[in-house]
Amino acid sequence: MFQRYINIIFRPLINDGIVLPYLDDIIILSSSFGEGIKRFKRVLSIASEYGLEINFNKSHFLKKRIEFLVHVVEDGKIFSSTLKTKAVLNFPEPANLKQIHSFLGLA
Repeated sequence: MFQRYINIIFRPLINDGIVLPYLDDIIILSSSFGEGIKRFKRVLSIASEYGLEINFNKSHFLKKRIEFLVHVVEDGKIFSSTLKTKAVLNFPEPANLKQIHSFLGLA
């Protein structure tokens, strides 16, 4: 329910590739410091408009590389983290349908 609410209020920014929200985390994508500040102000404005509070003690700003949900976001691209890659490479060969489903969920 909360994720849906976040997706609705930030939809224009999501559609424009400016933010990646997941539950109470929002990644703001930008290619420069100035653009990052402008986009951050837009996110703050929307959050304020809808009564959302930001915990600045748990926030990170202007990072060039972040790990998020077993992915790495860097230089405008999203990659699988090495943890996920290792898990896929080390997964035992599936011997039945249940194990195949388990592997597909991982991959």
